[in-house]
Amino acid sequence: MVSLTTLRAIKLTPTLVARFATLPLRKVKNPCLYCPGICLTACPTFTYSGSLALSPLGYARDRKLGVERCVKCWRCVDECPLHFPLLETYCDTPVKLSAQILKEGKPLLVASGRLESELGAKLAERYGLGLAVVSGVEERYDLGKPLEPKSLSETLKKLRPHEPLALSPEVAHALGIPFVLERPELFGQVSFTGKVHLPCLLRSRREGLLKSLERLGVNATLLDAETCVKVSVDSETLYLCPRASPQKAKTIFELLL
Repeated sequence: MVSLTTLRAIKLTPTLVARFATLPLRKVKNPCLYCPGICLTACPTFTYSGSLALSPLGYARDRKLGVERCVKCWRCVDECPLHFPLLETYCDTPVKLSAQILKEGKPLLVASGRLESELGAKLAERYGLGLAVVSGVEERYDLGKPLEPKSLSETLKKLRPHEPLALSPEVAHALGIPFVLERPELFGQVSFTGKVHLPCLLRSRREGLLKSLERLGVNATLLDAETCVKVSVDSETLYLCPRASPQKAKTIFELLL
């Protein structure tokens, strides 16, 4: 294990990152074991706890700890020069996705789990949208299971004719479909001024989401792109993740309803 003192002495320069990326790490099962910690500062559990055990370095060495404590935010994958999906190494058995259309309509809201299904039913009723539920997504982002490719393909084949819109960042990330807030014209105007949280899994869609929020009536005076709702929430921040709701945090969906 790399000590915290040693880690602090490492300067993660562009040269170091480039050298790491050129090593023959694709030939090994887990390149994270050979990394000095390029992604550490992006890991929410590490920055919150300060513990190397609760970081990609720790999770790479203890799969059970990865299943239980890693929040599967994908930040380490984004930061990694190899984009190695460490989170998919925690479990050997892939998860099979399946989709069920509960209400016909276009566009089609795509939910996962009970919380999202209940929220989706309310939004679908209010705005005249369709609704589908996909099973298996929660296992991917709660346990770190890789997706079974064939089931992903079959699920997308079933949903695509209905203009699917993900109700959560997890569904958008897993299926590679638009997030519901990327279609602001489908919803009514809201009123909010203050700090807005950018979901970990949607960081690559930052600019588009900010424009969509502005069209909805959200004035983001500050953007939180560093924290994760699975680690902590702030009562003054507006969240775009349905899973923030049970933690008594304010979400955009409450405003839309």
